[in-house]
Amino acid sequence: MWTNGTGWQEVVTGVGDLDRWIDAFGHLGDWTVRHRGPMDPRLAAAWSLPREAEPEEVVIGHPAAPERWMRLVQFHGIDAPPARATAQAWDTGGLFSVLIHSSDIADVLRRAQSLGWGSFNDIGLMEFEDRVLRNVVLRAPDGCNFGIYEPQARGGKTIALPPHRLCPPATVQQVIRDLGRTRDFFRDTLGWTPWFDGETRLAINQFGMPDNFSGKVPKKVAIVQAAADAPGQVELIQWTVFEGRDLSGRAALPHRGHIALRWMVPDISRWANGTTPARVTLAPYGEVLMVPVMLPEGGRVEVIARA
Repeated sequence: MWTNGTGWQEVVTGVGDLDRWIDAFGHLGDWTVRHRGPMDPRLAAAWSLPREAEPEEVVIGHPAAPERWMRLVQFHGIDAPPARATAQAWDTGGLFSVLIHSSDIADVLRRAQSLGWGSFNDIGLMEFEDRVLRNVVLRAPDGCNFGIYEPQARGGKTIALPPHRLCPPATVQQVIRDLGRTRDFFRDTLGWTPWFDGETRLAINQFGMPDNFSGKVPKKVAIVQAAADAPGQVELIQWTVFEGRDLSGRAALPHRGHIALRWMVPDISRWANGTTPARVTLAPYGEVLMVPVMLPEGGRVEVIARA
């Protein structure tokens, strides 16, 4: 369960209605609740939440894939506006999308539409490096996006499909204004390295741009990882033609949308920088030490280690 150093293990997402999200992921991918209860008051204090806040959290995941999950947080008692509910894909700031592999992307899209979820475009075929995938980016409540990917065979080669209709989250995307700055931040502060760092002009229209721009709009992309070939990566995207709004100011706590990534490490001292890490209880880990690392354009990585 504890994945030391191999990339973030959970994504923390602020939502307006926990029950609505529990039902949605049960319908989309047979995900189940692994924990539900009030947030540890010590964590609420570490997040600088006001006294009247009564945050409640739920951990959901696929029962056959216990190593990675989502933690949903509802902020009872206080206002928590969505950070990216009105955002276009080229608006920067905060965490944009959680990427998930699927064995049946068409069924996931049908199920999402039955819940009233939308998408930026229809399912399309994406070729990236040596990979061919069907892809759609879902637009969910609370300003949350989910990129769904189904691997495809190429040149007669057989492939193993993902084991579940909706697998554990594998990557998070962040749309940013300065790719070099954030890429270097991951390298210099967290010690992560890119396995891809370059420019793409994908023909697939993933993000709702006019069709006459498909394949013509370059994007700078860096995909950083803590360990080679491990899940829990971060994909940084900088648009070079479309100029969006800077929404990083909306990504401060508390807010709805994808809030943080939690990364498990064997020793917290490297990130403490002379400060005292917060000691909090996080189910299902138990007692942990936590140090927040603020990303340059909104969002956060919370580094945690066993207490």
